Amino acid sequence: MTVVMALFLALLVGPSAWGQIRPVILVTEREARLPDAAAPPYEDFLKQRGLFDSFRQFSTPKAPEPPRGPEIALIRPRDGATYTGTLDIEVRFIPRAAPVDLSTLNVEYVKLWGIDITGRVRPYATVEGIQLQNAQFPSGSHRVKISVGDMAGNFTSRTFTVRVQ
Repeated sequence: MTVVMALFLALLVGPSAWGQIRPVILVTEREARLPDAAAPPYEDFLKQRGLFDSFRQFSTPKAPEPPRGPEIALIRPRDGATYTGTLDIEVRFIPRAAPVDLSTLNVEYVKLWGIDITGRVRPYATVEGIQLQNAQFPSGSHRVKISVGDMAGNFTSRTFTVRVQ
């Protein structure tokens, strides 16, 4: 290989050729400034009109069924932890009933409405999980929901929260 070709490849690959890893922006500043999800204000409204008890029988959540889809094991970051700067994300998908179907992967930044960031994460995902180094989030608290299914049609979701200073 000639020197010119080596220089061209080094420029094409970028700083990672010298051992540096460029940050991957998972959430933009604009997305982080969007309003967070809030609890619905129905309870006070219903109590004032004497309707709360009749409404509660329909709104009481049932016991959740045990998940049948792949287990989503969050290795890094720790849920609820505070970090400075960028962080590494390591998630393992552990099949239960059938092999993991990576085409069902959905990663959502949880705000008042969900922001699909699957396309930003997909290059770092395999059927074994997600391995992303140097993920960049703006300062603040962030909730991320990961959902994945298996070949039998079973799904599992896992939400984690991190705070970045």
